[in-house]
Amino acid sequence: MSRSKSPTTNVSSTPPLLLLPQENDVTLTPNDGKPKLKGVNVRQSPHTDPLTQVVVCKRLAKMPMLFLAKRRQMRKIALENSAEPYTDDNAGLMAASPSSPGTFAFEHEAKTFEEYTQELEEALTILRTMRREEYESQTALKVLRFLENLIHQPKEWISGAKLKLSEMKFPETAMTLMNSYKEKGYLVRRIVFLHSILLYNSMTNFTDHEFDKEGLIRKQAADAGFIEFACEILNDSSYFESLKKCYIIDCPEETTMNNDFNNYQKILYICDSALTILYNMANLPELKIHFRECNATNIVAQYTKLSSDTIRIQFPETSVNQDYITSIKELQDVVSAIRVTSCLLLPLIMNEDEDNILAANTSDVLPLLSGMIQMYNGHDQRFYGFSFTELVDGLSKLMVRGRTHKYIDQSLVNILLNILKNTNQEDSLLECVSNAILNASFDEKVQTLLDTDRAIEIIVSARNDSTSQLVQKNCEAILWTLNRIPHRRVSTISQACGLEGHIMISYNRSVTAMCLKIRDRLKVNDILF
Repeated sequence: MSRSKSPTTNVSSTPPLLLLPQENDVTLTPNDGKPKLKGVNVRQSPHTDPLTQVVVCKRLAKMPMLFLAKRRQMRKIALENSAEPYTDDNAGLMAASPSSPGTFAFEHEAKTFEEYTQELEEALTILRTMRREEYESQTALKVLRFLENLIHQPKEWISGAKLKLSEMKFPETAMTLMNSYKEKGYLVRRIVFLHSILLYNSMTNFTDHEFDKEGLIRKQAADAGFIEFACEILNDSSYFESLKKCYIIDCPEETTMNNDFNNYQKILYICDSALTILYNMANLPELKIHFRECNATNIVAQYTKLSSDTIRIQFPETSVNQDYITSIKELQDVVSAIRVTSCLLLPLIMNEDEDNILAANTSDVLPLLSGMIQMYNGHDQRFYGFSFTELVDGLSKLMVRGRTHKYIDQSLVNILLNILKNTNQEDSLLECVSNAILNASFDEKVQTLLDTDRAIEIIVSARNDSTSQLVQKNCEAILWTLNRIPHRRVSTISQACGLEGHIMISYNRSVTAMCLKIRDRLKVNDILF
């Protein structure tokens, strides 16, 4: 196996290979067919471990908006040693275009917003005008690293940079590059994967709701075919079969020598990025038609079934292998992130009559989701790339569409109530939390947890003090559900047809079709809005 001489490169280039017993120095356990990683006994310093480098790259990309809260310069991602020759692992030849003499303007740290905008325009122009044979060049790598680092710039620069990305139609350029990298093979050549993951990280960050609040980047990405492209990646049967394997690691120094495990890592990051981009785009309701046209619901549903226990550590923890254990745990986190992302994505793209798909696949994810919410400590944290608001909103949707409330315990209820208690927080957070409490309140067990003097006092105060009408309405509905306020005697709605009163449709999941017919008939008669 050929390996790069650079001490800080990513995963070694390896051809796609199926893992078979006694093949490539890999043995299988006799009963369960789970790969047990063995390899050539070549020790490697944690600082040169390619797995660690990929994990560090992905870890930073999964926390894209820390600058909003702390406004600090994030540490740069070092993917290669610039002092080493830039070579292709497979051929040992110079990449498509040699590095330019000197440096580009965008390689220098900008002092002002105007300077940064000029550098961004230069980088985008270089990328857009590249010839196909230059897509794997060192110049392309420099541009992609610059773009990935965009989200770590000062907050006040972000809006202008976002407009420049939209103005120069970056999603179209990114789609062209992604198609090229996919054709050349993520698993075959290390340099292709390296460019690809930087590009995926950038698109993950640029399509994030906090970055793209107006939806400009996401709409352009949808028009460029990103949704169809990501679904095609996720629907690759060889990728999905690889992610279903279980790896038992008993020799950390030798693991990186295993071809199959290296390919598994690449597939893991590619699929995680594809799902994250889809989730970001699904938060724009007008893009739902794209998901329907490419059968995204059934494709994504497969990933909710993946086991979270696909990488097992079976070696003693020592001071020597601490960095490696951290890297493996980061990989385990990405496996869990894939399941969480797919479960949060499904409610955004599925139709009202497809709840059975979600209900069958969320039982293992809900406790994980609940646990992440309970880790919230009031800061702008992100878990697996999701903000606290996104996690609570996802839990709220899963409670209703996943038809289960059994993971809602006193601890989780207390956390939500404590947030609702502080009405000075952002309306979006309070609306999300109050909606989650409302959805949970329809369960008898949760009603018992909520029906206390302290909980009622918090809910009443939020109803009276919040400036958000949605929070007020949610709190009113919670109190009504708990029988703490009487049913309204006087209608607040008066229709032109002379009918007065409220119409409530309970979407009993056993009669969903009938409820939908009733709803549609009421709409036709201008009774339901």
